Amino acid sequence: RPLCAAAVLRQSAIVGDSNPRASIQLRADFFSSLVQRARLAGWWLLLAREAKEKLGDRELARSYYAKALATDEGSVPIAREYILLLRETHQIDALSERLADLAQRQLVAGDIDDALRLWDEEARLAEQAGRIDDALRTLEGMSDVCEDGDLNDEAARIFVRRARLLADSKFDLNAALQLLEKSWHLSAEIETVWQAIEIARRRGDRR
Repeated sequence: RPLCAAAVLRQSAIVGDSNPRASIQLRADFFSSLVQRARLAGWWLLLAREAKEKLGDRELARSYYAKALATDEGSVPIAREYILLLRETHQIDALSERLADLAQRQLVAGDIDDALRLWDEEARLAEQAGRIDDALRTLEGMSDVCEDGDLNDEAARIFVRRARLLADSKFDLNAALQLLEKSWHLSAEIETVWQAIEIARRRGDRR
């Protein structure tokens, strides 16, 4: 078994042309034996790219991206590449988890716009999967962030989205109307009035 990175890389290069998978596996076995090192995340990232591009093995690439991110949890570029692969492979649960994690880190870093974009994707995935409670929970967090940041127009739009979900999926018309009222106070859009009228009509029909 090779005892140093240089030897591993030499042996990997020798077998690489004839057997790319063996070349990748050789390096992966060696990297797995290492303790935390500054360059280890980058090595896992290179293996992930090779597994995806040379082997077309997205599942193997996914495992290497996960190792890279576990080695360097604060790496936004690695997280974005991993998210891109999860989108391509339709790994919805893992994608949702990664989106939420990166959104929180971007919020802490002060990039509210990016955090909101990531949460928006997470909420839409949850809604498409029928996980309405999860979607509502994410949207509620988004509206809280917007209100705290004085992003009134964006907060108003999110209140409207929450109202639609509550009315159409949870059939909670009273809560939907309350959210539309909050939206109106933040941003007086005529469309919000029409939606409130429609929901009030539906509530009246149910009595």
